[in-house]
Amino acid sequence: IDINEEKSVDVKEFDPRDVPPEVMYDIIDLPSHGECYAHKKGKLPVAYLTAADENIIASPNLYNNGNLLDIILERKILDKSIRVKDLCSGDRDAIIVWLRATAYDTLFPINARNPETGKKKKTKIDLSRLKYKPFKLKGDENGHFDYTTENGDLIKFKMLSKAEQQKLIEYTFSKY
Repeated sequence: IDINEEKSVDVKEFDPRDVPPEVMYDIIDLPSHGECYAHKKGKLPVAYLTAADENIIASPNLYNNGNLLDIILERKILDKSIRVKDLCSGDRDAIIVWLRATAYDTLFPINARNPETGKKKKTKIDLSRLKYKPFKLKGDENGHFDYTTENGDLIKFKMLSKAEQQKLIEYTFSKY
């Protein structure tokens, strides 16, 4: 299976002067520090959600077919040289959490269950207090990582993107 069958398309690098003045955005630090990518970009310009985005989020068809987050991320990541489908899961999740926290509230309501008693309780998680596990790996020029086994064998690996994960799942289940 070739999980990298599509070739990259050259796209102009992000230039803040190209962003219309009415588009509000911030520069988001990626948990991977860009080490998962050949481009090594550890920060991305991401626009805040707008009322137009809220209309998209409220669409049951987009929600049901699983494309909603991809569409929102395509709209909100301003550096068009970054392909949303190539983002590793941790970076993608960090952007989504940031969008949720800045658009609605940092308090995210959940229903929790005490594993010992089984008792359910409504509570809130403060998204602004989430801490990312430190990413200490250093990627090579392709965003791949080295691992040396106990017997000295060198293994190259990479963090999979959502698109690669999906292709792997489809490939795996097509065998059964």
